[in-house]
Amino acid sequence: MPSVANVGLFAARTLWENRPGFNPRWNTHNEQRPIQLNRADYTRTAGSCIGVQIGPNQTVANTNDIIGCEIRARSAAVETGALIAVKGEPNAASGTAALTAARSFESNITVKGTRTVSGHVSALRTFLDVDSTVTVSGFKSVIVVATPNVSAWNYFAHFEASSGLVATNADRAATHVIPIRSGSTNLWLLATDALA
Repeated sequence: MPSVANVGLFAARTLWENRPGFNPRWNTHNEQRPIQLNRADYTRTAGSCIGVQIGPNQTVANTNDIIGCEIRARSAAVETGALIAVKGEPNAASGTAALTAARSFESNITVKGTRTVSGHVSALRTFLDVDSTVTVSGFKSVIVVATPNVSAWNYFAHFEASSGLVATNADRAATHVIPIRSGSTNLWLLATDALA
């Protein structure tokens, strides 16, 4: 018989389901009550407070990908609002307590030893799969910088001194441009095909 039991935090109607041949699932049967993990007040005074850790560790050689977390927000051929796979909302409540930084997304890549990486090492990789039959009333952009709520951004990108992403070059006519958009104005970042 399949193992089915009601379990969970804040989850009188959350279903734990474990059947042979199926992935274990936690399903909430109240669409207004998502499953919550570590939605609690932390009182520790040392070390980081981490809500959830997911750490698959591949110990047998193979060529398959190792994916720490895959999130699929889906639309079943019906009209919906925005379809958002991941939404990060760091929230520092109003007050005077200091913060060292505020980051919505941080990507730390570690590759050690004498490995050979045959592909790319990327902090962000995005793949666009929008059919030509789809009508997009807005724009298709890798990054959208929304209109600020209170204070404006200082920079679109901030290259730290050790990043190695800024190279000096003698004056030279641009051979390529990278299209960007500021408000309703099209702009172009100038680029050349070779160093002078």
